[in-house]
Amino acid sequence: KGCDYAAQKRGMFDCPFCRTPYPDNDADAQQFFPGLQKDMQKAVQLMSEAAELGSIKALFNLGYASGLNRTRERLLCST
Repeated sequence: KGCDYAAQKRGMFDCPFCRTPYPDNDADAQQFFPGLQKDMQKAVQLMSEAAELGSIKALFNLGYASGLNRTRERLLCST
């Protein structure tokens, strides 16, 4: 992680191996990672399992995703 941090401090925000820029959106990510499909139900299931096993990161991600979902629902209901 130190090399990654040093590269970012120098303004290098691309893949450290091939220097391909990271994708900015989901459409670009599909090209960057061929065959990768978004499966939110599976993601939540796996994060829940990881949180039950004690992963603080998974617990944070579940809470963050839950907050984003509530915000989106509030915005949709208010229109």
